[in-house]
Amino acid sequence: MLKKFLNNIIKNKIFNTENKILLTVSGGIDSVVMFHLFLKTKLNFAVCHCNFKLREESDEDAIFVKKLSEENNIKYFETSFDTLKFAKENKFSIQMAARSLRYEWFEKIRNENNFNFIATAHNKNDITETFLINLTRGTGIRGLTGIKIKKNKIIRPMINFSRKEIFDFKEKNKIIYTEDASNFSTKYIRNKIRHKIIPILEEINPYFIETMEENIGRLKENFKIYENAILEKKEKVFFYEKDLIFLKKLEIENLENKEIFFYEFLKDFGFNRIQSDKILKSFNAVGKQFFSKEFRILIDRENIIIKKNVKNEKKIFFIKKNSKEINYPISLNFEIINNKKDFIFQKENCFANLDFEKLKFPLLLRNWKKGDYFYPFGMYGKKKLSDFFTDKKFSIFEKEKIMLLISDEKIVWIIGQRIDRRFKIDKKTKKIFRIEKLKNKF
Repeated sequence: MLKKFLNNIIKNKIFNTENKILLTVSGGIDSVVMFHLFLKTKLNFAVCHCNFKLREESDEDAIFVKKLSEENNIKYFETSFDTLKFAKENKFSIQMAARSLRYEWFEKIRNENNFNFIATAHNKNDITETFLINLTRGTGIRGLTGIKIKKNKIIRPMINFSRKEIFDFKEKNKIIYTEDASNFSTKYIRNKIRHKIIPILEEINPYFIETMEENIGRLKENFKIYENAILEKKEKVFFYEKDLIFLKKLEIENLENKEIFFYEFLKDFGFNRIQSDKILKSFNAVGKQFFSKEFRILIDRENIIIKKNVKNEKKIFFIKKNSKEINYPISLNFEIINNKKDFIFQKENCFANLDFEKLKFPLLLRNWKKGDYFYPFGMYGKKKLSDFFTDKKFSIFEKEKIMLLISDEKIVWIIGQRIDRRFKIDKKTKKIFRIEKLKNKF
C-alpha cells in the first residue's frame, strides 16, 4: 500500500513530495491511516484537528490526535467550534455547518503557516456514496463525476484506496484509531447509503465499488467533452468591459439546448438552474434584475449584463478650492489657469473647462438621484438626467457609476459626459478651472 500511495501521488501529480502538507485528522480510521502513510513515506506534513463539540467523545478524539502527533514529533494545530450555535444562526444543517467551519479554518492555518496543500482522507467508497447522494437528490452530469482528487488547495491522496484496503492496512500495522459512533447512525443520508443501500448493491455485484469507479471514470471522460463544448460556446457569447461581464442575447437564443448552456454560463456566478431558466424566459424584460449572493444580472437591450454586488454607499465628497487631485471615489486632477492665453481647449469628455468665478467652493461630488436636472452645454433649456441617460442608452449599471460635480446645489458636470452651460467659459472668463478625469483609474 505504501508503494501504491506514493505512485498515486506522483502519477496523478497530486503534490510535489517536497511540498508542506496540512493533514486533516479526525481520529477515525481513514485519516489515521493517512497519517501513518505520510509518516512512513517521510513526507513533509503537519496535523490539524477540529473539535465540533457535538459528542461527548469529541474531547477524547482531540486528545488522541494531539498525542498521536506529539509522539511522532509532528506539528499539531487544534481548534473547537460551537457548531450547534453556528448552524442555528446561519440556518445550516449540522453537517453543512461543520463543513463550512472546518474548511474556513483549514485555509486559515494553511495561509498562516505556508502549507502548500490541505489533505483530506476521502477514499474510493466516499466517491460512490457521493454519487448515490447526488443521484438521489437530483443532479446534472457534473454531480455524477465524483470527488476530485485535487481542487484548488484541497488534495485527496487516499482517493484510490477502498475502505477494505484501508482496513487491511490498519490491521497489518496494528494501527489504533478512534471510532465516531455517529458514523453508524442512519439518520444521516450518507450513513444510510453506506450501511443499508451499498450492502444490498454488493449482494447483486460483489465488486460494486470497483464497478462504480469504472462508471464514474467514464462519466468524467464524457464530462470533459461536455466542458469543452461549454467553453467553445462561451467564447462566442461572453465579452468583458471593465468590471462588467456581457452575454450576447442573440447568440444565446440561437443555441441548441440553450437552457443547459445558459445554466452553465451562469452557475459560476451563483445562479441555480431554476434561476437561469427564469432569467432566460425574461429576455424581453429590459431593465429587470436578478440576484445571487455575490452577483446581479441586468436584462439589457442586446445583452445580459453581470456585475459583482457592491455595497451601494451614497456618500458626498468635498473638493476644496486648492485641491490638486482626488483618487476616491474617482480619480480627478484639478488645475487653475490664470492666463487665458495659456489655455488650450480640449474637446474630450474626460475634460471639463469651467469658469472659475462661477463656481462656489467647496464643490461636491455625489451620485445622481431621481429628479436631477441640468442645462446641457450646446443645447437650449434644461434636461432631466434620467432623459439624458435614456438618450445615451445607458444601462442601470452604467447609470449607477455616474458621478456629478455640484456647485451651490447646481450640477456643474456629469463627469465624463457633459458640462452644464451655466459654468462654461466665455468672453468674460478671467480664470479657468480645468478638471481631468483620469481614464486609467476609473
